[in-house]
Amino acid sequence: MKHTRKRTARGISFLLTLALLAGALACLPLTASAEGGGFVYTVYEGEAIILQAYGLSGEVVIPSVLDGAPVTTIWDFAFYNCKGMTGLVIPETVRAFREEDSTFGVFFGCDALVRFTVSERNPSYYAEGDCLIEKATGRLIRGGNLPEPMIPKGVKVIGDWAFDGCDRLTRVTLPEGVTAIGDGAFSNCDNLKSVTVPNSVKSIGTSAFVWCRALENVTIPNGVTHIGNTAFACSGLTEVTLPKGIQAMGKGVFSTCRNLSAVYCNAASQPTGWSADWMADCPAVVLWGHNGSFSGLLGDLGGNGGIDATDYLFLKRFCLGTLALTDAQKAVSDINGDGKINSLDYLLIKRHVLGTYKIG
Repeated sequence: MKHTRKRTARGISFLLTLALLAGALACLPLTASAEGGGFVYTVYEGEAIILQAYGLSGEVVIPSVLDGAPVTTIWDFAFYNCKGMTGLVIPETVRAFREEDSTFGVFFGCDALVRFTVSERNPSYYAEGDCLIEKATGRLIRGGNLPEPMIPKGVKVIGDWAFDGCDRLTRVTLPEGVTAIGDGAFSNCDNLKSVTVPNSVKSIGTSAFVWCRALENVTIPNGVTHIGNTAFACSGLTEVTLPKGIQAMGKGVFSTCRNLSAVYCNAASQPTGWSADWMADCPAVVLWGHNGSFSGLLGDLGGNGGIDATDYLFLKRFCLGTLALTDAQKAVSDINGDGKINSLDYLLIKRHVLGTYKIG
């Protein structure tokens, strides 16, 4: 399975989106802003719709009126690649950021955007903690590209592509009450190292953390039941634990995670709702029946309460230099008690599994 960086691979998707946009607006009279202002818009049934912003930088103010009509809608891809935009002021008239046909959201490519200001009289949206949030659903539409953005408690859903391309992001804490992480929510966050996911989260969307190269560890809470296709593909994960309650695992969830050495699964065996290719092109060892902790049983590197062929494989790969062990695993790896961890130890595990030697 191949994964290509967003700035090149999404060109085709963008062209398709433009084609959809052209078809949807074919019957609408397009009007270029006579005042300059950096907006292309149309007036339809007495309301102004902003279709595209261009040449804008710094703090951008969305006008409340254009050609005598209130600005009510911001169309798909309206702010596409506005790299110089650092802030956005939204008037009370705007009631819809239209994303139905968009593959990557209204703010795709707005990598310098760090703050939102929304009129207190706006009935549809509010801004808090560097984030733009939809009032009716609690959906976080876009977060600021900051090292540690503050996500407020009222957020229920991290929207699709909400932090996509936020390369300044290093740490994020999702508040309790968030139930879903949308498609591509944290994709291409190159410097994201730490993510705190609360127990309230039930689903992690497609490509949610794809290309997060600095992300080495993430705790997936027990409440998660669905993880979408390529959710952690091409990330920097080194190990991960999957709770027993996961019902659906998409294709290539950990594909091309070259540093991933182990996936600890609380389930005793692969559930029927998991894709056969959820570990595509990934070198990790999958350990079934892991109980979430290590009992300290000598030889039990997998933490499932017993000693089996997986433990042998773990230790063999460690001795070959292709796998890193945690401190808990190292503590149960010196089988012969000589103070070293080497090939003699994994051979003893192998003999134990074959029944020709007894550990302990």
